[in-house]
Amino acid sequence: MTTGYTQADLDKIRSAMVHGVREISVGGRKKVFHSLTEMQRLADDIEARLLAAALPPRPPRRKSGTLMVRV
Repeated sequence: MTTGYTQADLDKIRSAMVHGVREISVGGRKKVFHSLTEMQRLADDIEARLLAAALPPRPPRRKSGTLMVRV
């Protein structure tokens, strides 16, 4: 799963937040933020996507109604 964002993008937005910079390039696009809240939302979204992409794939689900009994 690709997110379109990188760890560098997350680091860049966090640094911008600390330094009060409102215009940065993330995900290959130039972005002007109107508030710190907007920046925080994007940082949270990027972090969640990066974490989800790092998780191992889920195993396929069993069909409903199938019960395995160990004897």
